[in-house]
Amino acid sequence: MFHVHAWGVPYTATLMGATQVYPGRYEPEMLVKLLVSEKVDFSHCVPTLLNMVVSAEAITSKQVDLSGWKVLVGGSALTESLASKAWALGIDTRSAYGMSETCPLPHCRYSASRYCRS
Repeated sequence: MFHVHAWGVPYTATLMGATQVYPGRYEPEMLVKLLVSEKVDFSHCVPTLLNMVVSAEAITSKQVDLSGWKVLVGGSALTESLASKAWALGIDTRSAYGMSETCPLPHCRYSASRYCRS
């Protein structure tokens, strides 16, 4: 975590008195266990990490339900296929954008295709 987004979230969480969970190594099955055992309801990550979680065996085999988990994704583009995969699992996924100089998040929105259906 070296850029403002990655530090902005923990600092804000501390100011709000939120419980924070730091996983250490990013291993998919361990991350899923932490999400469940610690009752994590909000996370921020890069798309690669979200893909690791939604592709974990416990998720693909439907052993774990992550519906209601809110995830703010940044650092690189959130692909439509990954967003769709997360939404299908009930994960509230938002894509964020912002350069470090803007400290840290000038744009955050839902995908229009998700909410603008006729």
